[in-house]
Amino acid sequence: RRGLMQGSGGVINREENPNKSYIDTIKCSNLAGVFDRDGHEEKVAFSMGRHFVAVTGETGSAKSLLLSKLTDIVSGGKATASLVPKERGTATVEMSMCIVEPHLSWVQKVLTEVGLQKLLEIDGVGRLSVERVLERGTRLSSTTKINDVVVTMKIVRQVVAPLVVVVDTPRAAASLGRPQSRL
Repeated sequence: RRGLMQGSGGVINREENPNKSYIDTIKCSNLAGVFDRDGHEEKVAFSMGRHFVAVTGETGSAKSLLLSKLTDIVSGGKATASLVPKERGTATVEMSMCIVEPHLSWVQKVLTEVGLQKLLEIDGVGRLSVERVLERGTRLSSTTKINDVVVTMKIVRQVVAPLVVVVDTPRAAASLGRPQSRL
């Protein structure tokens, strides 16, 4: 059983039948402060897959900051107008995840509770995609979709936020240095 299967929210590689849920991709376009080497606004895509280990680059080049901010924005975190370049007007952040048990049952239950269609499962894998578009006008507004259906931020926080945890490594290391922080 090889090849790709089109599912709700994306493509699932049947050869990789994961035994753990994972973030497959995180993408952004027109996000303020994200530039290429020539200073032009750039689209950024992290194709992680289940074997993702690290993002590498120069020290202080904001790798962790970028990933944590993108994840925060797409999982219902606060967005500010400063994230959207004035000359562009909109910025987009997208994330896709492959969901397996035990997360899959929980996601299916929450989607049903909030009135959304369950994920299409292929070989026990569900695909969840989230997109948030930030629009800069007289004030910042945003539109968020889960698997191409427009949803409220409350629903995003119910469905997506519990699945994503961003670990701030310096803060975690400092915390582990305190005896009261250890189990």
